[in-house]
Amino acid sequence: MRYSALVLVLVVLGFVRLSAQSTTTATIQRPYITETSPRNLVTGVDSTILTIRGGRFQQGATVLLNGRNLRTLRQEGDSVIVAVIGGELTITPDIATLMVENPNFTRIGQRIAIIASSQVPCGIVNRSMSVITVLVANPSVTTGIMSAFSLRVEGSGFTANTRVFWGTRELAINPQTTSATSVTALVPAELNIPGTYTISVIERDAPCLATLVTVNPYIEPTLWITRVFPFSLPPTGGRLTISGNGFSTRATVQLGQTTLATISISTNQILAVVPSGIGVGVYNLSVKNPDGSIAWQAYQISYQHSVLNHVADSPFLNQATTLSPNPAQTTLTFTTTLDRASNLTLTLRNTLGASVLTEQHTTAAGRFSVALDISTLASGVYLLETRDDAGSRWVQKVVKY
Repeated sequence: MRYSALVLVLVVLGFVRLSAQSTTTATIQRPYITETSPRNLVTGVDSTILTIRGGRFQQGATVLLNGRNLRTLRQEGDSVIVAVIGGELTITPDIATLMVENPNFTRIGQRIAIIASSQVPCGIVNRSMSVITVLVANPSVTTGIMSAFSLRVEGSGFTANTRVFWGTRELAINPQTTSATSVTALVPAELNIPGTYTISVIERDAPCLATLVTVNPYIEPTLWITRVFPFSLPPTGGRLTISGNGFSTRATVQLGQTTLATISISTNQILAVVPSGIGVGVYNLSVKNPDGSIAWQAYQISYQHSVLNHVADSPFLNQATTLSPNPAQTTLTFTTTLDRASNLTLTLRNTLGASVLTEQHTTAAGRFSVALDISTLASGVYLLETRDDAGSRWVQKVVKY
């Protein structure tokens, strides 16, 4: 009996000891790596200074590349280690294993690319023995609407010899905007299509991989205003009919800073009330849905509203009037059917309400069509307003890409 009790005690003590050992092992925290600079290594370089950032690095930690010990230059607390990689370790392109091992044998590994010297990353000494860095490309995110735009790359070490590539395509550079810290290149319209592109900066034939630029697809807005009637109201106010698409039954309508009361709302029409006391001027008339989407156009409060609102004898009908193509890039064709001769004024306005194109035409009764040149306009959303000499008006949204 005594022997059995002794065995039981020894078994219990052994279990407690194993449990304590298991608990102690589980609480040991491993180091971690958040960033290496440079991010890639390069063939043909005599030596590379590698900065490793992370956490839980113990004093005396060892850095290894593919199992080979690296010489540590310094260690800053438990979060930064600076080591030297000899050129003999980066002779050929490879996906190498970088390892940080603490004196208590906890370790962390990370893959790091060794790339050919023809693609030297930013911050590495290039063949001309000068250092170029790239901090940011602006814009870094844009929308693919097939319109040319300027790309500004900011960094350091740029000269008159600096070249900029969009993927494999070299971009034209504006020499007037080039400095030691900034270079501006023109991205042509045919390159402004959805995708992710690497921007490369080359200085004296030594490339420097910059940041990525993402071009998102253009998404046609689901909420817009096509027509507002009457086209102007006096300072005494009145009812307003807003036609369009995508209106929520809980949409809010504002004229400038004034929220308008609504009588009825459907998906394509809103009947609102403009109160008296609003001063003469041009205001932003906006419709905002609960999801945050918003559509707006300029609206006028004027003492001359009666002339603008004369529509009793309109020479063209909305259902007989079209714009094509829309969206458009270079040419926009306006087509309508007139029941009598008329003088038409076509005005294209930007989102601020300013006129960017105006044409006047004297027309006979019947079918009328005209092509508008919009090739020089910036990409974006516009409103085409067509008026006749009787004061009738037709408005349509235009997307220029």
